[in-house]
Amino acid sequence: LLDEILHATPEAPSWKSHDRTQPSFDCESCNSNASAIYRCRDCFCSGLICCDCMLREHRANPFHRVDVT
Repeated sequence: LLDEILHATPEAPSWKSHDRTQPSFDCESCNSNASAIYRCRDCFCSGLICCDCMLREHRANPFHRVDVT
């Protein structure tokens, strides 16, 4: 019955629009395909980087503000 209703409507609802997964970006620091979801608001020209790079680059800057996208 649900298939009949979905095919009868002019525009079927997009179930993907409710998907909460984030797009995958490559790390700009190490160029790996690790999920680059971190950005520092205090570093100059900070791009999206992976968790390992964020930890490595901020050991000496523990008070920088890091955003997660």
